[in-house]
Amino acid sequence: MSPERLSACEMVAEVAKQVYALVMECGIRQRQRVAGEVGTRLGQIAQESFAGYELEDAAEEAAAKLLHTLLEFCMFPTPAGSQTIPRQSYMHIMTLARPDNRSRLKNSISMSFIADETLPSKAKEQCDAFLAKLSQDEAKKKTGLDQLTTGSALPEPDDYPQHVSRNLFKALHQHAFCHHAEMPQQKSWLDKSKKILLSHAIAHSFWQFYESDLMRNHWTSDDIWFMHEMDHQQSPKDQLALRVYISLNFEGQKRNSEDEDKSMLTHPFPHILGLGLLLLQIGLARPIKSMAHLPLTSRLNRDHGAARQLLCELEKAQWARSTHRDIFARAVANCLDPRTFTTSNPKAMTTKSSTNDNPVTDTDGGGIRRKVYTEIVEPLSKLVNIAFKTDAKYVSYLARCKEVENHNKLHSQAASFHTGKTVVPEEWLDNLKHISMHIVSLREKKPEHDFKPVKIAVLDTGCDADLPFCKIPRRKKSIKAWKDFTCEESEDTPGPDSMEDEYGHGSLMTRLIMEAAPLAHVYVVRVAKDTDELEYSSDQISRAIRWAGLEAEVDIISMSFGFPHNDDAISTAIEEVERSREIIFLASAGNNAAYQREAFPARHRSVISVRATDCQGTFNASNPPITDRSTIALGTFGDNLPTRLNDEIAKRFGPHICHPGSSIATAVAAGIAASTIGYAEVLSTVLPIPTEQSPVKCLKRTDGMRRLLEEMAPDQTGHNRFINPIWFWSEKADAWRAWAAMYDAVSPFMYR
Repeated sequence: MSPERLSACEMVAEVAKQVYALVMECGIRQRQRVAGEVGTRLGQIAQESFAGYELEDAAEEAAAKLLHTLLEFCMFPTPAGSQTIPRQSYMHIMTLARPDNRSRLKNSISMSFIADETLPSKAKEQCDAFLAKLSQDEAKKKTGLDQLTTGSALPEPDDYPQHVSRNLFKALHQHAFCHHAEMPQQKSWLDKSKKILLSHAIAHSFWQFYESDLMRNHWTSDDIWFMHEMDHQQSPKDQLALRVYISLNFEGQKRNSEDEDKSMLTHPFPHILGLGLLLLQIGLARPIKSMAHLPLTSRLNRDHGAARQLLCELEKAQWARSTHRDIFARAVANCLDPRTFTTSNPKAMTTKSSTNDNPVTDTDGGGIRRKVYTEIVEPLSKLVNIAFKTDAKYVSYLARCKEVENHNKLHSQAASFHTGKTVVPEEWLDNLKHISMHIVSLREKKPEHDFKPVKIAVLDTGCDADLPFCKIPRRKKSIKAWKDFTCEESEDTPGPDSMEDEYGHGSLMTRLIMEAAPLAHVYVVRVAKDTDELEYSSDQISRAIRWAGLEAEVDIISMSFGFPHNDDAISTAIEEVERSREIIFLASAGNNAAYQREAFPARHRSVISVRATDCQGTFNASNPPITDRSTIALGTFGDNLPTRLNDEIAKRFGPHICHPGSSIATAVAAGIAASTIGYAEVLSTVLPIPTEQSPVKCLKRTDGMRRLLEEMAPDQTGHNRFINPIWFWSEKADAWRAWAAMYDAVSPFMYR
């Protein structure tokens, strides 16, 4: 685009695309921390899109200053002059960035970070100032589609299909938030796996009801609805269940289109054609408008012709894996090809039928139904179960999309993290799962990459394998090992094969970790059978630490217990494991503020000490006092357990197990740490980041994770820090901002 048509903000974004990789390379090769910080910010700016946005003059002014500073980098050591003229700076930099000048540009940038003491810090400050202006303008950066998608949750009555009665419209307004099937497609709610899940759900239902009275209603995108579920306060949840509802018109059923004169139809099975159109719309993520004013036969033939043309587009569409696309497209093609459901009968063919090359329709309804299953439902079912490792029996959820996704920008769905600092009681645990949902969607962008699950060892009283939660197949698969150190194993007396918990504390901790970090692999380790036995369990704990860290090679060890005095055996085990590999230790600070100081091993220098807060971030009165005024106290959710979880544990072990405290907070913090590592890994993979700049290695160490957890506190004053990832990630919903936040937190440890 001609520079005359670019704003200063657009110019700085284009320049950032040219130079950010060179700045990052400078940071890596010369181990220049500030170069890495500037490069990170330029990478973030490079992902910004300003097309159609109306930005404040302050943002344009900040962009102009940054452009001039970048020109100073690119011309170094030649002075760039004092005039700040955005277009001139832009043209000069783009000339220097041409392939034939690339080597000189690289040398200039490298020398500027080595020889100039003020220019790098000025660039960092101006990047921050520019990004801050963009954040202020975020609410004004709306395209027409943005304004539509942030409007009413329901269209007005005139926007509804004609068959929706006013009574239904009134009921929907009063009792539920309902979304038309076209809306999720138009707003890009569906990633590839969700498209397959939705397509399978519709095709399976179609097969189930084929030949029933429900087939007297057309199955089109006008008839399929999504309904919001309600939370405990009877308000619609911010997620949409991937469960489809068919609207039926019982007042005046339409004539069954299968009874039309089939000799005039290019596809003699209009309902199957309708299913193909539905699947085609889902695959292409856009609606296909039918000519409603045409006679039925003409409309069906026109739809069939249009669908066959659009099938070619689907077959060439860009999917992460072409094999998945081909299987999906083949199922759609089978719907659109009437030969899939017809048989040729030479004796019955007339001269006319021979001329038109029309096969005789198979009148065996059961045979048609079988073909619907084998040619359409079964291929989609295999994709669901094998390609996407999903159990179709479980309901998936769609996150609300707040922004239109840009083709060159990785957006974190705004609904993935509830915005604001306020957390609803009993819902904080569900909110923590959103980060894992977002990790899954980002991983689908790199299907060829082998993402390793984060491994967490829970040192506690074990886990009851008979709890309903532990019997859910996908949860059961997450538990990778069970080790019992409370009994001496031998050939004559082997330890128990299945998990056990006589007390209940370990079951609660394991359950919390698996809820907060559903993608993690969990290693259940019993170090004591109950609280009384814990006092004499030093040897078991030290052995368990070595087993978890050195044999199982877990990433995180969670210890929701504490002692009043230091223990040399446990300290030695912690330090031995820490010297051997990257690992994170977390332990509860204690709950006896009036009688004890911070518990051990929480006060060990290599352990993250965790205190308890309520869901609003208020630190519990039972937390131990802070004796060192230079110490930052970390706390997170240790109260307001969801009722379903509280009832399940209390029913089995008694209500005392679920009392608020730092034990709960420690398990939750372990889940937060695991999700953070997973998020850092996937961002470092999908973003164009050099491997050396990945913060994952630092985040797998206690000091690096502690630093990032401190940054997750909305209030950075005083000694207490409330770890609130729900707030933290909502503030950094863009992928580059999230990555930059993690990089900034651990950068002091990357250049040691």
